[in-house]
Amino acid sequence: MSKQPTSKKKFRRWRYIIDWRQQMGFTVEIVAVLCGVCVIYSVGVHYLLGNETLFQVSIDRFREVVLRVNAVYLAVSSGIFSLMAIGLTHRFVGPAFNMRRALKAMIKGDLSRKVHLRKRDYLKDLAAEINTLRDTLVEQQQVVRDLDRCLQEKDFDAARELVTRLKMEAPDAKADEGEKADAAEEAKEPAETTSAAS
Repeated sequence: MSKQPTSKKKFRRWRYIIDWRQQMGFTVEIVAVLCGVCVIYSVGVHYLLGNETLFQVSIDRFREVVLRVNAVYLAVSSGIFSLMAIGLTHRFVGPAFNMRRALKAMIKGDLSRKVHLRKRDYLKDLAAEINTLRDTLVEQQQVVRDLDRCLQEKDFDAARELVTRLKMEAPDAKADEGEKADAAEEAKEPAETTSAAS
């Protein structure tokens, strides 16, 4: 019985709209600013072309005025877009900075730092997961302290219960369960393709 070569699937992100509310909010803000800048330019052009004295000057003078108007428009729109970009990217960069700082503190053993985000910040779900991880580590530290106390008091039954509790909460146990579930899914896939072929 020949084994079929198993090829690992290359990860591709097919869905570009992952968080509809946040992505659409971000897009609407960009489009709104772009429309506002276009309206400003349209008003400027309308005012410029409505000035009849402008058409009485030479073509060189007309070109100079148009270039100056475009230069002012470019400067104003660049400033507006720069401020908007700083404001919008801060909603991503600020939370990422806070999360990185909290994770570095956790690595050093300081579990006192929680991730706090502002009302309009993005990545709130990820911040909540980091806070959950922090709470789990705090609980595990408490169990270890209780275990140390039980061992010093030679209360081995309570120590065994705490060790069992630690094993149940350990990330390795959860990872093993996840690996078993993945292996079960992979085992189902060849069976399904074989039944489909027959």
